[in-house]
Amino acid sequence: MTREELEEKFIALGLPEGAAKHYAKREQQDKNFAWLAAYHFVYRLNEDLRFFDDTYPDMLRDGRITTSETTALMEAGATPEQIADFAYQIALESYCSVLQLITNGCAEYDTEDFPSWELVERTPDGEFTGRVVTEMQDLIPY
Repeated sequence: MTREELEEKFIALGLPEGAAKHYAKREQQDKNFAWLAAYHFVYRLNEDLRFFDDTYPDMLRDGRITTSETTALMEAGATPEQIADFAYQIALESYCSVLQLITNGCAEYDTEDFPSWELVERTPDGEFTGRVVTEMQDLIPY
């Protein structure tokens, strides 16, 4: 795939043009890490995080989302934006914890007697490339 084609794919995954250029270059040069596959994996999570910035405050404000917790927070003076930011932070921390667990290959440290795992890249045809998908917790938010 050409660098321009890679840039288009990264842009389609929501990366800004400068970041897309950077990661397209790394994707072509890195023999061990699968950058495009990693961003493809975290794309949906990143889109879910954007919901808290873009839509959630309005949904709270106009009553499309009401829970006893959000009602109590708003009655105590919290704004929809503050509640959305809090929800965003909780979601981000949760996503990062799970991504770190998935990509580190073990659930607990000092458990070398247990099996582990590794995420590996496959081509669209299902062939393994030998490159790993790791450290995805560092890729969001973008």
